[in-house]
Amino acid sequence: MKLMKILSPMLCSFALSITPIHAADNIPSPVEPSVKDVQTVQIAFKDFDARRFDDADKEFSTAILRWKELYRPRDEIVSLLKARASVRLDNKQFSNSISDYNSALELMRDGEKEDGTGKYPEYVDTFVGRALAYEGLGDWNRALKDYNKAVSLWGGGRGEGVNPFVLTFRGNTLSRLDRVQEAIMDYQAAADRFLALQDIDRYSDAKANLALALYQEGEREESIKAMKDVIRRNPGYADMHVALAADSWRQGEYLTAINEW
Repeated sequence: MKLMKILSPMLCSFALSITPIHAADNIPSPVEPSVKDVQTVQIAFKDFDARRFDDADKEFSTAILRWKELYRPRDEIVSLLKARASVRLDNKQFSNSISDYNSALELMRDGEKEDGTGKYPEYVDTFVGRALAYEGLGDWNRALKDYNKAVSLWGGGRGEGVNPFVLTFRGNTLSRLDRVQEAIMDYQAAADRFLALQDIDRYSDAKANLALALYQEGEREESIKAMKDVIRRNPGYADMHVALAADSWRQGEYLTAINEW
């Protein structure tokens, strides 16, 4: 029984829509994993979900070695590599996470179409994961390069085909690189998309980032407007109350500042 038929639907979300590499010249046919092998993977996902990162790392490592020994299809091995990369990312082992993402990308060398878009979403997602790991290392230029690659694989631009979370992530990276005007465009596009999806929490995050970036650029009126819009839609969003209070204090409007606090 194949791995993705054995695991629960939650675990199956890690499966790739890649056409597996079948046995070619001098390559042995895949061997089915044992029940114990599959249980190792199941336990790894459970430990990951429970944030037992060290245990999950060991279990995924065992599974990856075993799946290679069994000559399992690359979609399964890539799924395990990406899962371990995610564990290491959350466990702040950023260099090891990048190594896993690199290994996954090496196995997905056919992931790009002739027009420059991605053949399957897992290929694109790997660039996003690696970008987050680069962020963890403070390597903002490499992070930006990977975010740009992911966006281009989605077709480019800032429209519906681009994941708004990634626009927010890229905006944060651009801000770190003092490319604030570009960050503003990403934050605005992400906010618009989240609002269209009626995801008010994520809209608030993107709009708050936009407000702070506008303020940084000296566009106070637009910034205040964005802050108030966040509070109007999400009254409990504390950061915008704090930001409005700080601005009022700077303007000498002390009573307004106190009320915002």
